[in-house]
Amino acid sequence: MAKPTEKQIAFLHRYEIEPSTTKTSCSKMIGFILHGNFTLGNDLSQRVGILRGMQSRYLGKRVRDEALFQNMGEVRFGRVIVLWPESAREVIAHLEDLGYKPSPFVCTVKWDDGTATAGRTLSGLELVGD
Repeated sequence: MAKPTEKQIAFLHRYEIEPSTTKTSCSKMIGFILHGNFTLGNDLSQRVGILRGMQSRYLGKRVRDEALFQNMGEVRFGRVIVLWPESAREVIAHLEDLGYKPSPFVCTVKWDDGTATAGRTLSGLELVGD
C-alpha cells in the first residue's frame, strides 16, 4: 500500500486530523472534508468536527466484534488502528445494495489473535474500553 503524501499529511494536520497510514484512506478523508459523502455534515467545519470526533472515539480503542458474536456465538476483541470515511460512491452503492445507509465510516481492526480486518464497518463493533 502506498504511503500518504506530504501534501495529504499537511492538509489533514491543518485541520488537526490524524492522517491514516495509506494514501487511499487519506484521500478519502480529504474528500469527505471537502465534499462530504451524503451522510453527515453540511459544510467543511461540520465534517472536520465529525472526523475529529470519530477518530477520538474509535482510533486506538478496543472493540468487540458484536456481529460475529451474534452470528456465531464467538467473542473476538481487537483494536481500531485505522479509521476513514467511505467515499460518496461507496455510500451510494451501500444504499442501493442494502436499502439503508450503514455507518459512513470504516476501519481496520487488529484482532488479539494477530490478524487484521481492513474496511470493517463500525456497525457491529462495540467499544469495550482502552
